[in-house]
Amino acid sequence: MDLKSEIDLFFSEFSKVESHCVSEALRSMAPDEAFVDRSEKFLDHDARFTLLKRMASVRNVSVEVLSELEGADLRAAELRGKRDALARTLSSIDDAAARTEPEARGPKSRAATAVWVPTIAEIERCRTSTAQLKETLQAFTRQVGGA
Repeated sequence: MDLKSEIDLFFSEFSKVESHCVSEALRSMAPDEAFVDRSEKFLDHDARFTLLKRMASVRNVSVEVLSELEGADLRAAELRGKRDALARTLSSIDDAAARTEPEARGPKSRAATAVWVPTIAEIERCRTSTAQLKETLQAFTRQVGGA
């Protein structure tokens, strides 16, 4: 698979985890569907994860599970940073391609070199980490859903 396809898969997979898995974990803590819907509508991912951790703490979820949730939050933040860096990279590449040749030699071309250009292996590691994040959130949802 080529680099662009790997990046597209990473974007797609991470987006699903960020929206669906975090929402399902919230639902397992607060069965009030309207509450979860409002949190999805008004809170960004970081805030929803913070809400999830606080709800788990209030519900006296075990220290081990809280630790796993904290680790998942850190992993999500790292992946979000990589996703954002990739988006800037793709945007810079598109911008550079849209400029004419004389413009491409100008100061804007230096900005394009300051972004992350990953290897296929790096993107595969991002996808693996995304799959692990998904598994962690699903395990959390199963654990607290039965609590």
